[in-house]
Amino acid sequence: MTLGWGKYRRDAPRRPEVPLPDAAAKALAEVARRLDRDLTLSATTFGRTGVAVYAHNVADGAAGPVAHAWIDSPGLLCVELRCPPGDVWERAASAVAEMHGELLGALLTDPAVDLGRLDGLSEATKALVLAKTDVDHGPYRSVPAQIRAVARSTPDTVAVYAADGTLTYERFVVLADALAARIRSVTTDSRSLIPVLVADGLALPVSWAAAMTAGIGYVPVDPHWPEERIAHVLDLLDAPLVLCADVAAVPAAHRDRALPVDLAEYETLDDLPDPGPDDVVYGVYTSGTTGTPSCAVNLHRGLTNRLAFMDRWFGGPAVREVVLQNTRHTFDSAFWQLFWPLTTGGATVVPATGDHHDLQHTIDLIEAHEVTVTDFVPAVLSALLTLVRQRPATVGRLRSLRHLVVGGEQINPLDVHRLRELLPGLRVSNAYGPSEASIGMIFHEVEARDGDVVPLGRPIDNCVAIVVDIDGRPLPPGATGEIVIGGACVGDGYHGEPGRTAERFFDSPSGRMYRTGDLGHRDAEGRFHFGGRIDHQIKIGGVRIEPGEIETAALSCAGVQQAVALVVEQELVLVTTGLANSREVLAHLRSRLPRGSLPRRGVVVGELPLTAAGKIDRRRLASRVERPEAVPDPGADPVLAVLRTALRCPDLAVGEDFFAAGGNSLQAVAAVVELSDLFGVDVGVRDLADHPTASGLRELIARRDRVPVPSDLVAADLASLSTVRTPLRDKRDRTACTVLLTGATGFVGARLLYELLENTGLTVRCLVRGRDDSHARHRVLAALDAQRLEHENHAARITVVAGDLARTGFGLTAPRWRSLAEECDLVVHAGAMVNLLYDYRMHREPNVLGTAEVIRFARAAGGIPLHYISTLGVLYDHALISEKTVPEDIDIVDVTPPSSGYSLSKWAGERLVHAAVDLPVSVLRLGEVMPATDVAVPNTTALTHLLLTAFQRLDSVPAAAIRSDYSPVDTVARAVVEAVQDPTVLGRALHVYSPGTVRFDELTVGADRVPCLRFLARLRTAAAAGDVELGLLLAILEHRAGGRADDETAAREVLENLLQDNPALFTTSAARPKEPASA
Repeated sequence: MTLGWGKYRRDAPRRPEVPLPDAAAKALAEVARRLDRDLTLSATTFGRTGVAVYAHNVADGAAGPVAHAWIDSPGLLCVELRCPPGDVWERAASAVAEMHGELLGALLTDPAVDLGRLDGLSEATKALVLAKTDVDHGPYRSVPAQIRAVARSTPDTVAVYAADGTLTYERFVVLADALAARIRSVTTDSRSLIPVLVADGLALPVSWAAAMTAGIGYVPVDPHWPEERIAHVLDLLDAPLVLCADVAAVPAAHRDRALPVDLAEYETLDDLPDPGPDDVVYGVYTSGTTGTPSCAVNLHRGLTNRLAFMDRWFGGPAVREVVLQNTRHTFDSAFWQLFWPLTTGGATVVPATGDHHDLQHTIDLIEAHEVTVTDFVPAVLSALLTLVRQRPATVGRLRSLRHLVVGGEQINPLDVHRLRELLPGLRVSNAYGPSEASIGMIFHEVEARDGDVVPLGRPIDNCVAIVVDIDGRPLPPGATGEIVIGGACVGDGYHGEPGRTAERFFDSPSGRMYRTGDLGHRDAEGRFHFGGRIDHQIKIGGVRIEPGEIETAALSCAGVQQAVALVVEQELVLVTTGLANSREVLAHLRSRLPRGSLPRRGVVVGELPLTAAGKIDRRRLASRVERPEAVPDPGADPVLAVLRTALRCPDLAVGEDFFAAGGNSLQAVAAVVELSDLFGVDVGVRDLADHPTASGLRELIARRDRVPVPSDLVAADLASLSTVRTPLRDKRDRTACTVLLTGATGFVGARLLYELLENTGLTVRCLVRGRDDSHARHRVLAALDAQRLEHENHAARITVVAGDLARTGFGLTAPRWRSLAEECDLVVHAGAMVNLLYDYRMHREPNVLGTAEVIRFARAAGGIPLHYISTLGVLYDHALISEKTVPEDIDIVDVTPPSSGYSLSKWAGERLVHAAVDLPVSVLRLGEVMPATDVAVPNTTALTHLLLTAFQRLDSVPAAAIRSDYSPVDTVARAVVEAVQDPTVLGRALHVYSPGTVRFDELTVGADRVPCLRFLARLRTAAAAGDVELGLLLAILEHRAGGRADDETAAREVLENLLQDNPALFTTSAARPKEPASA
């Protein structure tokens, strides 16, 4: 199945009763309504029997899917749906095509048909999605009956371990039966629910088992809750008795009904009834979305079905399973952790109150009792892995684990894969299911092939799950809707709340069903995927946004441990934990999400607040990241005042990091624009990234204020920096073993690093900006991961040094500089700032002064070879006035200086390298570097990417011939690595690009070709609507135009000169031929 494309066929009338365009638009509108999407539709005919329906989002006017429909000669209705990349229906294209085809076919047959009464899916699909997993578990036996059977066969085996002792199976059953007899002496009403104020110890499983044995449902109540909440719950239950460990914990108004759990009592009854499958087994309080507690009531049938499924899922009692009750007793996951092992001859471990979230104590219990099975919520699992990273020896203490169940919230794929790597042989199960459905009813065994998207799984035995539209009709696989569940798992409703029960539970041909309130979809393999909560849905600007999709994408970013998307002050905010900063995460999301789903800002926190259940507390988190409007202090530092205003953070400190305080890219742009206007110097976003504090920016602005105009500055730089010195020692004849690589976090630099590791035996030292070496290494690995380049096999050959090209000695200490120089045998200098809006002064420090420092380093290292990565842009202005193509061996001294700030800085860098006659050097001038041929990850900051993105999003291209080369980054990087290993390259310059001119305006298939002025008008509209990437492209175009693009001819000239037609301007006579790229 191709993502974003769907096709469907069905029978059609040979002579439709209604015009096809009208019917096709009406049918697609009904599909959009059912899937809760606001679209404007327009239909046009094509051919003799075809129609195309074009959709646009109502909120922002962005192009949406296009549906084509036609009637084939054999009387078949054919429907095709194509979605643009990033469209919310991209994954559901096949499902939408089927729904559209079914509704359109019905409408063509009967124009008067009420589309709202139709299913909108084929009979085959309907049978598929409604199918239940039927498994015969044999005759029904209650949980107490199963435990008694184990006790008869192994009476002296320990069943329960707790802080206050142990219980054998025989004693456990005797105590439970004795307490059951006392319960039945008070009440025999099988529909009643009795509260149990017992938190831990041996009394906890005994009291629950006693209630079940008595045929009465139990409700866990935490004695540590506020007294007011306990009293409220007891009032709601209105039970004839209250089981408790301590009578003093029972509110005074209910104390006369308190029944203490006394483990010394042995009196019992001989005629205890066995509860039936439809009897109430337990209730569990859930706060719901309103915060008002409701008691979800479940039945014996559901619990026994769940435990029987676990027998099969975990492979039966081949070994004695020891299960740690790792969930608080007031949450239903604790129920299977206590009772499943007791039905199979295993043992359960009950921790003391408060120990569930004490990870060190959890590890102690796992090791001490050789626990084989337990359960973690994702947030606590993440914390466990953090502890393991801090204390690697911890892994050995977890070796007894055979199975781990993860549930309660959306799973973190990176965490579970990491845990599986640490504990080979561990089976990790993703479990899903609400408290209203017998603990959980969808399971999935996590596998390596799941990658970054771990499904919820498939329904367990004798259960069914269906994805439905906003009207409750089943949806085909791929379409997102609410998950409803049914079968043996479904509970009895909410205690004392018939209205709420009727809202959430309903009868259907498949039996009693429950509306989960969760969004999801079913894939082609029958596995369900979580898509967020309906009550967590976000609509901004009329566009529905799924937080779950954003969180999943964020978790695939290197360095992110946890992610939560929420709305704060009408703003979409992403909160993360881990090493990745907010800029890296937001940049990662821009390559994976449609622009309407991108958070406005990111916030990194040390840890996420948790509820008592160990789930993420979204309300507390939202209040934590709220920010009051900043009221700048007129008398404050003006730089600090600008940053506070942009952040809306009045208490930002002078030394506080702008981005760590929550700053995003749009706020950064606003800040630097204001600073540039205020001080009359150029300040860019990169400057703010490099100097993210008010104090650092103030120093930068002061230096810029003293800098002369670019032409004078270039001349001064060349005069002062072009020096020749004899190396202190000579290592040029030594075999190269170690290379210093700069720019390894860049698009080209990361691929260079990969190719050096793959195709040479060199050890690589990467010089990268970072807070320290660890942070710098994280940035390098994140750059490799961003291009999906494998690096784990080469980890030992990568050393990352935190340094800054723009600082003397790279900002290293003198001993570190000397040590690095001693280690290195050659240099590949690929590091540079690239910003098409900045002038020479902005690029000077990293690109010119940084190159001078690299030259100084090569000398200090013993006159080692230096390979300078440059750009064909240094020759562009010269090529425009030359009669012939510019050769590789042109003397850079004779080249006309380029006008672009970036190219001028690289030209100056080349001049410095050229002047370093005491060093063996080469210059490698690159063309238009594009995505690789093997993994086509784009360079999101490249001008070509901005252009192609604009063509795609605007669904139009300008009537201009935009020409350049198309040089895949893998081809370019391999050519550079070959040159680095070729001693004959030293002393020369090479042009590195793929031969053959490519028309970039012809790469977007199906886009409308429009006049240049109209294209620019559409670009301005998109930029004004908040599209950051198209806004940047517009800024570059206007910068290049200089106010000249006010007529069609001028606009075309600007667009056609946006890129360099390198194959037409330059020769590659001395370069190895490059394979042409397929554009």
